[in-house]
Amino acid sequence: MKKLMNTAALVAAVLLTSGCAQTPGGQAGPITLPTMDSFTNAELAALAAQDQARTLQDLVGEFPDAIVPAVERARFIEPEEIATVMAACYTDHGFPSVASADGGWSGGHLDSDAEDFALVSYTCRTRFPTNPAYSVPLNDSQITYIYDYQTQVLTPCLEDAGYAVDTPPSREDFLARYRSDGGSWFPYEHVTGSDLAISINVQCPQMPDHLYG
Repeated sequence: MKKLMNTAALVAAVLLTSGCAQTPGGQAGPITLPTMDSFTNAELAALAAQDQARTLQDLVGEFPDAIVPAVERARFIEPEEIATVMAACYTDHGFPSVASADGGWSGGHLDSDAEDFALVSYTCRTRFPTNPAYSVPLNDSQITYIYDYQTQVLTPCLEDAGYAVDTPPSREDFLARYRSDGGSWFPYEHVTGSDLAISINVQCPQMPDHLYG
């Protein structure tokens, strides 16, 4: 049996060219670009080591007898590179994979190749880890930016396309919920259908560009 993988991009993007947008009521409201937390090279290396340790733990937990290769990090990659870099890495290690237009990549393996595939996954993720600055919790300015985008840009975009959007919470409530559990309100709640979802994602991207500076 052949198993397929399809990994979506971490960040969907939309260009906010003006710094302000129309609110659902039609009034212009300012959208302030967020400030990304800064990290020293040593801090990034420590975060990467933690991620690698978790990846190794998962590998050994599934395949206790696996012979884990020694892998050195080549470089950190940015979210927009994930699909192409990972597809190339998997392909180079014997599991042909292809980057897709939606920012993901796809490939597959037989059940009998599961351990080898897991080792390749570990190798590629260790050699080309995503910049760990993107894996830390979002700060308040980033969460506020998401709220302003979703209420002032994404909501009217979806409504113009014919979708219902639930009433958003206050900005303060959104921040509090996002910090605790990632938030409970999302404009895409009533968007269904895989083909339509892909189309509307292009028209009304779920997340704003510049979230990380």
